[in-house]
Amino acid sequence: MTGRLRMAAAGVFAAAVLLAVAVVAVRRPAATPERRGMLLAQRLGCFNCHGAGGAGGMPNPGAEEGEVPGWTGGALAMYASDDAEVREWIASGRAGAARPLRGVSADAETPRTGLLKMLAFAGFVSPRGIADLAAYVEAVAGWSRPGSKDDPTATVKRGRAVAASSGCFGCHGAGGLTGGPNPGSFTGAIPPWTGGDFRELVRNDEELRGWIRDGSIPRLESNPAARWFLHRQAIRMPLFRTRLAPRDLDALVAYIRSL
Repeated sequence: MTGRLRMAAAGVFAAAVLLAVAVVAVRRPAATPERRGMLLAQRLGCFNCHGAGGAGGMPNPGAEEGEVPGWTGGALAMYASDDAEVREWIASGRAGAARPLRGVSADAETPRTGLLKMLAFAGFVSPRGIADLAAYVEAVAGWSRPGSKDDPTATVKRGRAVAASSGCFGCHGAGGLTGGPNPGSFTGAIPPWTGGDFRELVRNDEELRGWIRDGSIPRLESNPAARWFLHRQAIRMPLFRTRLAPRDLDALVAYIRSL
């Protein structure tokens, strides 16, 4: 093979590699803070103590609760009242210097005698990583919005309850904010209800309502490439048209849009 042919072959190979990398990049799920936080929590071993997805802890001999708390069921409110305190808890292992746990007297020693202690991650995680972890923890805890524990409007609150009782969080992740794997789909994942993937999938409230009711969007069904991925993916959007009352559908749309 002449030098010119070798160079041409090398060029073709390089182009093919670049094309493959580009396809992988395009198909990678968009990273939201909550999704990044979930993956980071998994890598750091947070679920080893706080339970699968942070939803339930493991036994902790000597602790008042008897276990390492999960982040659901209001447990997070015992340790932090807002996003800044959640970040502080993750970074330093304590929210508020020498402050007792909420609802526990200052001289109570029992809550601090558990064998398993909260770790300080400031030396292992970047500030953005701390923020992502906090966003995920708050999503699992069901706080109304990342960075806030204020009650949402009644309709949005009802919408979150509808999503929870309808099993939406099983696929779209904690609070609908992280998504989950979906083999065969375009990105390989079920999209969370925030971020670029969802905005591309559902462009307005009419499409969102149709997606929930009928499990499809005419704009995507009319596109051969989009239709191929939609019908190829392992997990498909179920049809809720006979399962949700109009009021519940309105509330669910309101919750999703509030995110």
